[in-house]
Amino acid sequence: AGQANHAAANAFLDQLARHRRALGLPGQAIAWGAWSGTGEAEEARERIAGRLAAYGEGWITPERGLRALSRVVREDVGSSVVVSADWSVVPQRPPLLEELVTVEEAAPPVASGDLARRLRGLSLPEREAELIGFVQGELVSVLRLRSAPSPEAGFFELGMDSLMAVELRNRLNRAFGGELTVSNTAVFDHPDAARLARHLAGELGEAGPEERAARPAVRGRRAAEDRMAIVGMACRFPGGPDVGAFWKQLAEGGSAVTAGRPDGLFVDAETESARPWGAYVEGLDRFDAEFFRIAPVEAELLDPQQRLLLEVSWAALEDAGVDPVGLKGSRTGVYGGVCGSDYLTGVEAAGSDAGRNLYRATGVTASTAVGRVAFALGLEGPAITVDTACSSSLVAVHQAAAALRLGE
Repeated sequence: AGQANHAAANAFLDQLARHRRALGLPGQAIAWGAWSGTGEAEEARERIAGRLAAYGEGWITPERGLRALSRVVREDVGSSVVVSADWSVVPQRPPLLEELVTVEEAAPPVASGDLARRLRGLSLPEREAELIGFVQGELVSVLRLRSAPSPEAGFFELGMDSLMAVELRNRLNRAFGGELTVSNTAVFDHPDAARLARHLAGELGEAGPEERAARPAVRGRRAAEDRMAIVGMACRFPGGPDVGAFWKQLAEGGSAVTAGRPDGLFVDAETESARPWGAYVEGLDRFDAEFFRIAPVEAELLDPQQRLLLEVSWAALEDAGVDPVGLKGSRTGVYGGVCGSDYLTGVEAAGSDAGRNLYRATGVTASTAVGRVAFALGLEGPAITVDTACSSSLVAVHQAAAALRLGE
């Protein structure tokens, strides 16, 4: 009673926030419950306290309110409600809320080291069973589930996101108390309770002869012999044409974002006033085709990614103190992460003829990029182009290390 004016104003604010967001503008509207210690609700506390309590609504302390404000702003929700509620007395809770709301009865995190102590002395099957139950309990807490999921239920099918995965990993590490450090990717690599428990049981080590007999022997080089070293580096980034310049840019906190390309390349006179903001790599027009024994017409049709890869590969060898020419005929391998680009669009727009078509396919095809480096340097080891999207470079380094270990 007496809040109709607030209701109308809040409804307007909610719609204004939605309208602004639809236009691509910032907008958030938060409907607040009653705050304690400040504001209109506190001034009318004696009059409204009984009515609030009857509906299961409590009072938001300034500290809790500020925490809620920080969270809502961080999550960038268009319109939201923040209220302190006692769900046990809320009358006729709508079915939707029954699905969304869980009373805070989640089990507290296991004390540091308790889990590892419980697992000592158990056989491998017993340990896996114990770990499955433990992981299921942690999932109930992290995902706010009403009951334990099936051991085979996928974490991400249950609604887990990357932040929840980190929380689960942290809870596991806390429970093991330093006896086992769960890797950052374990939850993604073993995405259900059964597989994660099996992985954790194996990581904990062997408990006795029974497990040692059950495990296959692992043969290979000693760890010391498997160590890999990066002996040379080169890079080309916006504002950083080499490793030293790039590091300086990072250390100084500089920005490489400019309106249009700093070198003036690819400027259309008709759209000069609409130069797009971006971070641009410079020097694409300074490729020395003759140095790499590439014909001018082929160089013109060569994706800038392939030009940069040739230049940076040569620079990395020089940085390592290796004579690139001296590698000719060796079993040196080349592994590179290469993603697609839109250079083909520009090539097609420029037209084509028989001579140009000879080079167009190899010039813009990502699969030929690494082979071009091997050909230019005369290398006779593996030449592997990897495209696994964002993880391409990581996978390429992994494959290169594996090839070294295998003697390829």
